[in-house]
Amino acid sequence: NYINLATAADNCSVSVVQSPVAATTLSGLGAQTVTLTATDQGGLTAQCTFTLNKVDQIAPSITCPATVDVNNDGGQCQATVFFPNPATATDYCDATPAISYSPASGSVFAVGSSIVTATATDDSGNTATCNFSVVVHDAQAPVVTCPANAILQDADAGLCSTAVNFSTSALDNCDANPTLSLSHASGATFPVGLTDVYFTATDNAGNTGTCSFAIQVSDTQAPMVSCPGNINRSMDAGQCSAVISFTATAADNCN
Repeated sequence: NYINLATAADNCSVSVVQSPVAATTLSGLGAQTVTLTATDQGGLTAQCTFTLNKVDQIAPSITCPATVDVNNDGGQCQATVFFPNPATATDYCDATPAISYSPASGSVFAVGSSIVTATATDDSGNTATCNFSVVVHDAQAPVVTCPANAILQDADAGLCSTAVNFSTSALDNCDANPTLSLSHASGATFPVGLTDVYFTATDNAGNTGTCSFAIQVSDTQAPMVSCPGNINRSMDAGQCSAVISFTATAADNCN
């Protein structure tokens, strides 16, 4: 709307007509020419014009989507994320204000929480922004490696056990140094028999990877026996035999 601000003067009385008339609602944006015509009692007229420039200075209204939660891409500490629910925007003049994102949908986001800014821009260049979060979760367990086969080893000489060395490893998509846990350390002493060894790696996100293997220690040492020397003994009186006592000993590395 606009009001009539024009004035006219004449030596006699004068009337002024405005086109468009005062209080007219002007639709659309841009320039609008207003013409004023002054007419005196003698029918003489004079005109002037001026321009009304209608400018949109009202920013759009924008609403952001909820937090976007995704898991990491396989083997990566990141994810390519497309926003499933776009931001929405309304404007008094522009029926479809343009919406842009920073970072854009389809960008790569690191594991963790990132902020995305959505901006709505109308035809007049007015802007409004809102923010939402993209959360990438590390859902991938460490990859752990144990010996592929059981470790077979003989007991040490004179012992019922042996020290066994072995190798394990762990790799994680995000954590360069996952926490490692072994039920038995490499180089530990293992008794004769079968022992299961368990290996666990835990990353910063709490994901765990496990593997296990067996260590078989064999007793290959024969017992050591000791016999007495040769025994010479007369037969018992009135007998064709004799009761003879002797002692033999045996020792073994295990029992």
